[in-house]
Amino acid sequence: MAVGKLSAGTSTLGRLVGVAALSVTALAFLGGTAAAASHTGGDKPSVTGTVSSVDGVATPGTCGTPDDDGVFVVTTTGGTPPVPVDTMVTVTPSTAFAEHKVAAPTFADVCVGYRTSVVGTDVDHAMTALAVAVTIPKATHVFGFVSSVDGDTTQGACGTAGADGTFTVDTVVDSTPTDLDVYVGADTSFAQAHVVGATFADVCVGLQADADGPSADGVVVAESVVVRIPKPIKVKGDVTSVDGDSAAGFCGVAGSAGDFTVLTTTHGVDIEHTVSVSTSTTYADAKDPAPSFVDVCVGGRALAIGTSPSGTLEAYSVAAYPAKG
Repeated sequence: MAVGKLSAGTSTLGRLVGVAALSVTALAFLGGTAAAASHTGGDKPSVTGTVSSVDGVATPGTCGTPDDDGVFVVTTTGGTPPVPVDTMVTVTPSTAFAEHKVAAPTFADVCVGYRTSVVGTDVDHAMTALAVAVTIPKATHVFGFVSSVDGDTTQGACGTAGADGTFTVDTVVDSTPTDLDVYVGADTSFAQAHVVGATFADVCVGLQADADGPSADGVVVAESVVVRIPKPIKVKGDVTSVDGDSAAGFCGVAGSAGDFTVLTTTHGVDIEHTVSVSTSTTYADAKDPAPSFVDVCVGGRALAIGTSPSGTLEAYSVAAYPAKG
């Protein structure tokens, strides 16, 4: 079993091989025993669907092992309402494989998330494959703020260099805010400006990321990831609430995470901004030699600098000022 087969020529992306095409065209293309067994009158069962696991592993991008026996599961959906149906497919040394513009495809080309069409013998949704045709999903480009890494949403949480993993990107699809999961594996390349030898460790919550690769069952299996440092945003104005309390003089708690709201006026329009602070946020206050969140108080003023991945300014630095007048 291999993990993270990501490479694919763009000319192969998006090509679906139907059951009829598999049984007549693909098998004839393969020649030999499989071509002789091609089904022209319904004598050989066939199934077309999405590969949901390979050799018992459901991780996106997991692939079979070349020239080896193995098992994969094809999931199809039918009925009203749609009901997923799993078919277990066994491949043997005599199974023939087809993939568009791949000279000698093998079980290694069968990967979780890919589309596949299978012809073989079937007993109670368990098939022994005579032939398998593979279709790689469409290439996908996704860009946005990283909102979690390996399930951790803590600001600044990062991946592990050299490890497989998943991160979530907050992006927009068809004008709708959407969270997309991105899987990275051994074949994923990473890049970041002014960073030599970037790795998954450079993908962190709060940064931005571009990811390119086929979309496997709703997960982008990344061939490449580019990490970007978002431009800082500044907000300065009157503090109107701290941790949800708008009582005059109410302040934050030193050393703790929390949030406060800042009222700004732009072109005569009042706009209230929510600012989130963490235990790593730095503070400045001319009257406090050891400034902290306790210096941010309702009725005072504050300047916050940070990034805004989801509408809330996540501050990495805050300066507190007394109220005007």
